[in-house]
Amino acid sequence: MVDFLVVGGGIIGLLLTRKLAEQGASVMLMDKQALGQESSWAGGGILSPMYPWRYPDALNHLVDWRAENFQQLARSLLEETGIDPEVSLGGVNMLNVADEQDALDWAQAGVGAGSGLVKTRVADFLENEPLFRQTENVDSVLTLPFVGNVRNPRLLQALKKSLQQRGNVQIKEGCEALSFVKKQERITGIETTQGVFSAEEIIVAAGAWSGDLLTKLDVQVSVSPVKGQMLLIKAEPGLLASVVLAEGCYLIPRRDGRILVGSTVEHCGYDKTTTEDARDKLLAAAYRVAPILKNYPLEKQWAGLRPSSPESIPYIGRIAGWQGVSVCAGHFRNGVVTAPFSVDSLVRQLMPT
Repeated sequence: MVDFLVVGGGIIGLLLTRKLAEQGASVMLMDKQALGQESSWAGGGILSPMYPWRYPDALNHLVDWRAENFQQLARSLLEETGIDPEVSLGGVNMLNVADEQDALDWAQAGVGAGSGLVKTRVADFLENEPLFRQTENVDSVLTLPFVGNVRNPRLLQALKKSLQQRGNVQIKEGCEALSFVKKQERITGIETTQGVFSAEEIIVAAGAWSGDLLTKLDVQVSVSPVKGQMLLIKAEPGLLASVVLAEGCYLIPRRDGRILVGSTVEHCGYDKTTTEDARDKLLAAAYRVAPILKNYPLEKQWAGLRPSSPESIPYIGRIAGWQGVSVCAGHFRNGVVTAPFSVDSLVRQLMPT
């Protein structure tokens, strides 16, 4: 018997386990495969919603616009594990935004006022970003200056190692949750492919699979998979300093010079197959944005399954009608950037001071 059993080893599950363990709770973390292998690994790690004024305020309230949580988290994990999650706060630049005035209005009011969004001179953008100096159609630039990106596979590796070093954390990989153990209206455990495990509180943080699992309780949570395909181009350091959104794609720099290109939005169930059509469309968009990229080889293509939810607003809290079970899922494209505040919100509910 543990205090908490977390189902799902993505960014949400890993951070939940770490936070609960830091507060002295005993925690078991399980995943149907190795930790950190699904959408948290597959995504780009942008530390802002894309075009955030187009999202509900409820989503944007979960974002730390100055990325302070991630800077502190990265330093802490580097000290604990020796793994650097590589948080890069070069900003996010959005080119030729059609609803630019809506964005600027949002930046002056409500939650948008905390984002720091500004309009940047095109000449200044081109001076700082060599990748775009052969691009002729940059007419306007909007900038979120205080955010950037994290190398999410390294973040996941560091979190896993951090948990492995804690005496009050148990990790079960290759352990699929099959159903809940019930005692009247209380959930007391989980039946899995490795046996039955008991806990005072079960937390469902299984990403795109969360909705399926909760149907075992006749609970309908609108979380479903949406495939996203990504590319990695082997460029060179110094070409790209910031995250750039344009032409229906985004470009994300890594410290070693590689550039991520993403991403598709495909409603095809749990299929993670990569396709030539998606590759060609993403490359065409990237080349329109930055023709220089044609000079560099495509290194890798992959796909992940985002946990979509209505209006991209995640479910965070206890499940109505049952005791001993909570959910933290449905973050869609914003799981990494909203993870710290999402986790803090749920932990405050489960372990009030």
